[in-house]
Amino acid sequence: MTNTLLNASIIPLKPIACARIKTLPLLVQLAARPLPTRRPSISVAVAMDCSGSMQGERIEALREGVRYLLNGLRDDDEVVLVSFRDSARNQLARCPVSLARQVAPTLLARLQAGGTTALYEGWELAARQLRKDAETGRLCRVVLMTDGRANKGLTTPDELAKQSSLYARHGITTTTIGLGIGFNEELLQPMADQGLGSDLFAERAEDLAAAFASELALLDQLVVRDARLLCRGLEGITNLNEHARDDDGAWILPGVAGDTEGWALLELPMDAVIAAQHRCEPIEIEINVSLVTGERLRTTLTM
Repeated sequence: MTNTLLNASIIPLKPIACARIKTLPLLVQLAARPLPTRRPSISVAVAMDCSGSMQGERIEALREGVRYLLNGLRDDDEVVLVSFRDSARNQLARCPVSLARQVAPTLLARLQAGGTTALYEGWELAARQLRKDAETGRLCRVVLMTDGRANKGLTTPDELAKQSSLYARHGITTTTIGLGIGFNEELLQPMADQGLGSDLFAERAEDLAAAFASELALLDQLVVRDARLLCRGLEGITNLNEHARDDDGAWILPGVAGDTEGWALLELPMDAVIAAQHRCEPIEIEINVSLVTGERLRTTLTM
């Protein structure tokens, strides 16, 4: 795949025909160039943990983080604010960021920490409100701000990562921001990885500036929303990055920003590779890409 924005390539990392080697590592690279125009507007839903474990510095860091995020988004972007403790609650329905900046200070000041942590309910309520935007091809992101101490509803890392992956398949990605020392990284990192977002953390309120600067820079420069990678002509291929798969069996790769690369490291069974060569049958890597502009590209690389 080569056009003005993208270039895709495959690179075998060992000699292809070598029976003494059990597997063939294969690097699939996707390089993106910056968008030539201003990025389209995006929708961001913020899920805010207001449970008892967020008392003190953590709830203040959360307020500061939301303020920083709103200041960094564009006026024509849209935002949703959801809080959760024993249950989830809409604090601000989807609206332009220009309006959210006016009402957010009052909403954030009213947030009080207490109760249990219905993390899944809060995250899911935030994600659900982006469905219509995602169906139109708009870039949609959930930002989950929490210490990750889920104790009501779905609570295990595997269950939450699975749900995050399901929404990512439909264009709603998840970034997690772990707040405070001792946040539950084992829960938050899989949610971000499977949700095709960023895994960030902040021990103190002042650390959030760097965390959100990183996230906002990525959203501003994103070119590829996601890429689907499907291998044809060979069974038994392993994705060493452990990317999630869609209903067609294609691996889902995270978004790629301009002037950066996305990649997947595959491991092919060498005996099957050699057998395919003897039969003169090609091994095909099909790549389907969704751009933030709404355009879709597809190419097939052959080895």
